[in-house]
Amino acid sequence: MKKTLVLFVLFLFISCDEKKLGNSYYYLPNYEAYDLGYPYGSIIYKSKNENVYDNVIVYSDILHCIYDDNYILIIQKPNKDLMIKKIVNDIVSCKSNIGKSKNSQIKLDHGEISYDLIENTSVNKIRKIADSIFENDKYYKRVIINPINFYIIDKVTNFVYGPFNEEEFLVVKKRKNIQLNFNDIDGPIN
Repeated sequence: MKKTLVLFVLFLFISCDEKKLGNSYYYLPNYEAYDLGYPYGSIIYKSKNENVYDNVIVYSDILHCIYDDNYILIIQKPNKDLMIKKIVNDIVSCKSNIGKSKNSQIKLDHGEISYDLIENTSVNKIRKIADSIFENDKYYKRVIINPINFYIIDKVTNFVYGPFNEEEFLVVKKRKNIQLNFNDIDGPIN
């Protein structure tokens, strides 16, 4: 009985520790995102407190991440539907909370939108606006261009490199002399 309890506590400790990536960076796995009521899937985020998602660095779906004291390496399969859902929900939420002053701007994760543009619009119209933002915004275009993206987060400078395709990722990884390796995804990606 004691062995089982010790193993269980050890398992909980190790699982919880895997989400803490160091320097206030966290990984929120998909299963936990839904358990906690975060409807946008697995993410990498930076926060002073765990489970506060104000600064999402890499959006869903996180396939794999590894880290050391200086870097976090991430493999992402972009989830267009969840990213658009987040834009829609951010607009709807801000629309109901913002003052109705002229020229008010709603700040989104990547960019802004004028309150005047959405003031008297339905959720369906907001969905079309979110689709347009997603299709035209430089950030989202870069994210969705590859079926799989790679990122490097420099935890010392807080700089995010990426999204990259695999070839670009390997060039930057080599140039920065990063020794971390993904070894369990369809063969090595070094």
